[in-house]
Amino acid sequence: MEGGSRAGLRESAAAIVATKLWTTFVRRMVVMARDVRTPWPPVAPPFGARFDLLRPEGLADLYALRPELRFDDLRARLASGDRCCAGRLGDRLVHAMWVARGTGPLPYLGGELILDPGDLYVYDSFTPPSLRGRDLSSACHLFVFERARAEGFHRVLGAVAVENRAGRRVLDKVGYQPIGTYRSVRLGSLGRIEARALGAAPVPALVRRGRAAGI
Repeated sequence: MEGGSRAGLRESAAAIVATKLWTTFVRRMVVMARDVRTPWPPVAPPFGARFDLLRPEGLADLYALRPELRFDDLRARLASGDRCCAGRLGDRLVHAMWVARGTGPLPYLGGELILDPGDLYVYDSFTPPSLRGRDLSSACHLFVFERARAEGFHRVLGAVAVENRAGRRVLDKVGYQPIGTYRSVRLGSLGRIEARALGAAPVPALVRRGRAAGI
């Protein structure tokens, strides 16, 4: 039994190394869409968590939740028009998810999405490890859907790496549907990004980071 366990660990480690090597050169993401004009059955937030948009004075709480990020970068996101959906238990910030319109960052592929006027895009969703698996992310998505519909938007988009099965399960759970894929191939200083629609709905254009701003 012990030998089998060790063999299994070696195989898992080898699979992780192989995935990291592969994604150094080839990265793939699925773009998902949720039509918010179709209502979602009301669901009580877990633990009585409250969700709202983060105000600038709440950035210190967000930085305490995400100290690996630069405070100036968080402030710049708000200044650019992106909004942060924040989940709290009492006064404690326990979840954060960013929402963009116009353009949306896709740093895993080194690009930016060009969004249609009726679309919003969610990114950088985060729950502390101790609270993961308790539907805080799902509840935040539902909050975003309600706000988006109230403000006249048609769809909320999200993108998840093909290898990120946990992230994909969250999007599936709250009704997102895959509409396309992105594939980035990088060889040294050279590279290209490919987009492919999975149905009639077009996928947002994906441009190299900075091009959306004319840089």
